[in-house]
Amino acid sequence: GSLVGAVFRWSQEELKQFSGPLGTHQSRRMEGFTGDGKYPGDGGSELERLWVAHKWKEIRGCPGRYTVKAQELRTKSSLTVVKDLFCAKGDDKGDGNKDNSHSSLIPTIALHARVDKIGKDPIEIVMLRNGGGLLTYQKSRKLCDAKQGDCGETLVHVHTFNTESGLIRKILDIGKADVILNNRGSLGRHTYILTILLSFLESSFRSYCGSTVVRALRHTML
Repeated sequence: GSLVGAVFRWSQEELKQFSGPLGTHQSRRMEGFTGDGKYPGDGGSELERLWVAHKWKEIRGCPGRYTVKAQELRTKSSLTVVKDLFCAKGDDKGDGNKDNSHSSLIPTIALHARVDKIGKDPIEIVMLRNGGGLLTYQKSRKLCDAKQGDCGETLVHVHTFNTESGLIRKILDIGKADVILNNRGSLGRHTYILTILLSFLESSFRSYCGSTVVRALRHTML
């Protein structure tokens, strides 16, 4: 309790001293996420739009993290899913088959990153500018054509939808806080400070109080 209080007081000082203007996404944080009603305010309007677009089911024991069964999404990267939702037809901003250089052209995206670990499935992260986003496991699957007798590898995208706290928690759990901390200029104060706050907590406690911390910090920044 005392540690959390001390860190939260540090965040207040950080708000005063953090150099540079607020990120362009900050003004939209007043527009909140509702989802299934369990974590209201744990994300913004763009996350709500992503929630409404597909049918998500919460992962047992992982507050604020959800999976989707839609087969058509398994052929698409996270970047493509977001592009399809937020970019008008015919708009060539962003390309799900290319990397970060194009993701920056999609205004709803604050961060697009790939995490590779030896022996693990690659992970693609798309963080929306007002909090939360997709964390996707890229799994190779062997497919065989019974008629032609041919077999080959195909890439399957296993998407997880994440509230703001859920996404940051997962990034911390896989030991990749640098994905956020090294991009604080594009992500803005809120995400940077929230990541520092949650990093001081044990994983189980982050899961328990992460959403509350998001709402409390969001309130202090409005």
